[in-house]
Order: sequence, then structure tokens, then C-alpha cells
Amino acid sequence: MADVEQTQIKRTMLVNSNIVLALIDHTKFNNNNDFVKLCDLDYLDYVITDRPLSDDTILQALKKNRVNIIYKKLGSIYRAK
Repeated sequence: MADVEQTQIKRTMLVNSNIVLALIDHTKFNNNNDFVKLCDLDYLDYVITDRPLSDDTILQALKKNRVNIIYKKLGSIYRAK
């Protein structure tokens, strides 16, 4: 299945979901590689990542859109405030 088709299926699932989670490891933030945008931040309820975010711009954008940030690191869970 092509990336475009997969993205359309994921968008349909996203629109029909009550809660939307994004699992993003720290290497994906500030990554300038080409990727397909799945949704705007205001669709997300949670971002789960492996390290605290070091980029204030991204952190503030997530907070502005009321996205909950959860850090999962080696068996422990930390919630951003």
C-alpha cells in the first residue's frame, strides 16, 4: 500500500477517534527529513515520547494546543506540567 493510501486511512481513523495519541521518539523532533503530515496539533490529545522536549517552540506549541505530553523512559513515566 502506498504511503498516501496509508496516510488517508490513518486520517480517517484519527477523525473517528475519541482520543488521539502520537508516539514520537526524541529523534523525530526537529528532524528536517521529508515526511507526510498526518494532522495538525489540535487533533492530538497526547504525545508520548522517550525524552523531555528540549525545543521550547515545540513544547509551547503542544501546550498551546492543550496536548498532554508523557515521557516514557526505561520503565518510568513522567508527565509534563
